[in-house]
Amino acid sequence: MKIFLYFTLFLILSVTFCKEEKEEEKTETEKINYLSVVDVKKLQKKEKDFFLLISAEFAPSSREFETVFKEIIAPFVEKDLFEFQYYDYQQEDREFAMELGLKALPSLVLFKDGKHVDSFNDGFAEELVRNWIAKHHLPTISKIENEEDLEDFKTKYSLVVYAEFPENKKTNKMLKKIAKKKSFSNYVFTMKNGEESVLKLLRNKDSKEIVYDGEWKSDLIEEFLDINHIPFLQQLTRTNYEEYFEIERPIGFVFFNLEDEKNDDEEEINFSELPTNKLISEFEAEYTNKIWFAWSNAEDVKGFAEKYGLETYPGIVIIDNKNNQYYRFEEEWGKEGLEKFFKSFLEGKLEPSIRSQPIPEENDGPVKKVVRKNWDEIVNDPEKDVFVKVYAEWCGHCKQLAPVYEELAKKFAKVENLVIAEIDGANNDLGNGASVTGFPTLIFFPAKDKMNFVTYQGGRTLEDMAQYLKQTAKTADFSVLEEEKEEKEEKEEKEEKKEKKDKKDKKKKKNKKDKKKKEKEL
Repeated sequence: MKIFLYFTLFLILSVTFCKEEKEEEKTETEKINYLSVVDVKKLQKKEKDFFLLISAEFAPSSREFETVFKEIIAPFVEKDLFEFQYYDYQQEDREFAMELGLKALPSLVLFKDGKHVDSFNDGFAEELVRNWIAKHHLPTISKIENEEDLEDFKTKYSLVVYAEFPENKKTNKMLKKIAKKKSFSNYVFTMKNGEESVLKLLRNKDSKEIVYDGEWKSDLIEEFLDINHIPFLQQLTRTNYEEYFEIERPIGFVFFNLEDEKNDDEEEINFSELPTNKLISEFEAEYTNKIWFAWSNAEDVKGFAEKYGLETYPGIVIIDNKNNQYYRFEEEWGKEGLEKFFKSFLEGKLEPSIRSQPIPEENDGPVKKVVRKNWDEIVNDPEKDVFVKVYAEWCGHCKQLAPVYEELAKKFAKVENLVIAEIDGANNDLGNGASVTGFPTLIFFPAKDKMNFVTYQGGRTLEDMAQYLKQTAKTADFSVLEEEKEEKEEKEEKEEKKEKKDKKDKKKKKNKKDKKKKEKEL
């Protein structure tokens, strides 16, 4: 589900932030030698080290950035420090885009020894891009001499780890090991020898310095960095949404209507001063490192907000990535209600929210209609093997599969302990922790073992699916099909005999008639 959600949100955010622009006159950027997917794969096979700028014709702003990018990389090219390539993204390259974790256009990624190891995700201000590229020319840990050196790093990089300690080979070795592990992330490691032992994370995004107060052990330090690298509250963007789904910690997604929040008299919006953001910020002292929050203008990510059943704003939903569940705030908006909501969540007193269409009034067709509210009744029936098609109304491939799936259901309609079902995955949550990366998806839920479900990977013909179920559905009684087959064969045999007899009688009758005719003529 995560992969599908990442890419779905990438598409939502790309549409939002890459607004339609008029095609301008052709510029020198068109003289760039763009690579295709095949070309990039060839470079990977050669185990090359290179930066790859990704742009597309349908995203004009990404093409415009190429001119700026040429200026940014000029000093690196002149010194022959790095190799730079350009890739022309096509809509049909979606699979490759998912391999790269493509989140937006333009996008800049780094390959080391032919492997994709890092991506730039901090927006495309010239200075930030330049610093990110330069970061990959830094030593594993940069030694600094004074406060001015540290300030320079803080200005240039989004996450700076500063370590000060007495000369100690063991500590030095441990920090280098951590730094190497984090080298292809946004961290930059700095160190200075001193009398005291100090380690802190300098977070540029919200100008916070978080001091580490635990034992100097690698696993504890890594955990400290992982927990603290994301601010308590920041904007959800196309470049940072993935990290929220990668951490197995609670995330509170906050949605509001920007038009309702902003002051019309202000020329420039101060997002930290918007009423909803100010309210959430009041919980920072109590809930730091317990729940992380990301806010967004609901209009920018409408599909994403609606996915979790939010219909009015401001609204908030807490995502429990670890257990693949979510909790929607449904009380009156305000500090008191939110305090109770957050506290109840952390104490495990909240019931997970679900999205479900109404239970169908009639459900007598060969394909059983499943919604989240009747999932347990139909899919989790312990005595039955259940084959579920997860579809979406807008999905073309789903519409192509529908008549074949209907035939499958009719074919097995009399088979005991086998249910052929379907659920609208765009409007209902799935049960049992099941998830899909696209539509349609077919999932088999075995009787008496519903949590060990299997995603069907075979062909989509009637014969393929029927054969799969005959082999996999162990509780289903397919003997009725054999009886039907025997009855059908017996019926066909009788019809064949009758047809032969009718032909014989007809021929006999004709011969008799012809004989009488000849006798009459004589």
